[in-house]
Amino acid sequence: MQVTITLEEIGTRTRMTLRQTGFVDKPECDSHREGWTSCMPRFAEFLATQM
Repeated sequence: MQVTITLEEIGTRTRMTLRQTGFVDKPECDSHREGWTSCMPRFAEFLATQM
């Protein structure tokens, strides 16, 4: 399993792109997508408090 995170400056904002590879099957991929999707809003909230 490999996770790659890319940060791209866009004006005064930053785009974060997360790519995870190496899944053995679609159910495993779907499970990880659900996990990342559920944690990203909380991560964004945390970052907003750090500014």
